[in-house]
Amino acid sequence: MSKEKVMSPAFRVAFPSVFRPKEFNGKKKYQVCMLFDKGEDLSVLKKLVKSCAEEKWGKMPKPFHSPFRDGDEEKDLEKYPSFTNTIFVTASTNDSPDFPPPQVIDQKRQPIIDESEFYAGCYARTILSVFAWEFQGKKGVSFNLGNVQKVKDGKRLGGRVDASDEFEELPSDDDFDSNDEFGDDDI
Repeated sequence: MSKEKVMSPAFRVAFPSVFRPKEFNGKKKYQVCMLFDKGEDLSVLKKLVKSCAEEKWGKMPKPFHSPFRDGDEEKDLEKYPSFTNTIFVTASTNDSPDFPPPQVIDQKRQPIIDESEFYAGCYARTILSVFAWEFQGKKGVSFNLGNVQKVKDGKRLGGRVDASDEFEELPSDDDFDSNDEFGDDDI
């Protein structure tokens, strides 16, 4: 594992589990999927990946499992439209005494206490490091998730509609007629 750390460019958050670990492939992990617009300058991250691979294997192995994935090619865009025209990268860290959970802060560097403030669709940046791996004949480099900073709000992902868009405004209790359908006469 490389000890070098870098700050990611700002990204749109998808599938966050930064407050509580979730189980992935039998291991509990903190994780976030970073959505970068295609054309975003990811050269600092790519340089870190290349350096880690060359340190481990002497050169970039072929084939190589890249952490940079094309949303248009690898995601069902009908199900996940937010992946359109993106490069997505997953960063995670194990839930263990050796790996403390990421700290999540706001724009003013204050801890985010209300977990609903950090959600799929907001924008963030994170501290990343990399590690090289080999598994079942495959070689690749992945990102470790460090501390996270929310940089701004965004439209929530996940298909949930805002409640105010689904319900009409109702009159207050004082405006109800006791003989209307919400009255007490039938009880």
